[in-house]
Amino acid sequence: MMQDTLLDLSNEFTQALEQKISTTKKNIIFLSHYHQYRSHYGNIPNMLKQKYNVIMVGGQELYDAFEQMGHAFVCIPFRAIDEHNNVHYLDITVDNVDLIITADLTTYQEEKIDKEFLSKTAKRLYFPHSLSVPTGAHSTAVDYIAVPSKIALEQYQQSSKATLLKAGYPRLDNIYKSLKDITSSNQSIIYAPTLKQSLENSARAINLLVGHDNILIEYLLKNRASDIIYRIHPYNRYHEFYKLLKLTWKNEKRVIFDESNNYDYFQQAAMLLTDCSTSAYTFSLCTLKPSLFFAPAIRHDIEQHCNIIPIAHNLAELKHYMDAPPPTSYTREPFKLQK
Repeated sequence: MMQDTLLDLSNEFTQALEQKISTTKKNIIFLSHYHQYRSHYGNIPNMLKQKYNVIMVGGQELYDAFEQMGHAFVCIPFRAIDEHNNVHYLDITVDNVDLIITADLTTYQEEKIDKEFLSKTAKRLYFPHSLSVPTGAHSTAVDYIAVPSKIALEQYQQSSKATLLKAGYPRLDNIYKSLKDITSSNQSIIYAPTLKQSLENSARAINLLVGHDNILIEYLLKNRASDIIYRIHPYNRYHEFYKLLKLTWKNEKRVIFDESNNYDYFQQAAMLLTDCSTSAYTFSLCTLKPSLFFAPAIRHDIEQHCNIIPIAHNLAELKHYMDAPPPTSYTREPFKLQK
């Protein structure tokens, strides 16, 4: 019964996509399985559609800017979940697709989804979501990687067999244009931790995850007069540790949990703190305001960037960096030279 349903779904989605395929132009698909990285393509879809037939494909219909950028949008999930929470992958392929561009690599089914979903013949171009960490470097599913920075390029050259394109970080273009006032006098502090890799829901794991962030929030509340904008990684919004954090601080007016899908919160802050998220670079490049890593557990991929953004290994160092006056000429030049 489930196999029949999957076949019906696959046929329905295949037909929907086939109707958007051009017979006179080359076809390019922008594929976003997850909504979190839909902004990573910047204005590239609009630029490409001047010459090519551009189709936007997403796993959800969200009525956002991503869906409006190409000639057409088609909602096509790559998997279905039955009533018993079993995951089934859809087999959807069409002809005459020339290029698939994506910021999402699932790695499921030994990369079959990344290699064959929507087309078995199209070339595939990967846009990494990280400015400095070589995500997808070991993937065998992509033909090209749009490398966003010099630091990332060095790492991709050591580990990736794909053709590397020096592409920059298109996501920054639209973010920068959307910011109305980067000189805002608002003195809020953004804390934007990166993805919590452990999704274990045991009491021990939750205690560790909540404990670290609670200590930092308590410290900031005690030592700063600023509001604190807590910006969770989108993949962790439904995890138990985040629910507990929100419950803990629900009556504290100075702690704001921001879950918006835009970057308006950049304008509400004087600086950004993170453990090791490349949101630090995004924030500073777009606003010319300082960022700071707070990472008691030292990581090599952070330390090699300390000449650009400082790293605090403990609360004493955090106080030192936060008390220091902001740079008098905080410009994009240091980032341009090294990114």
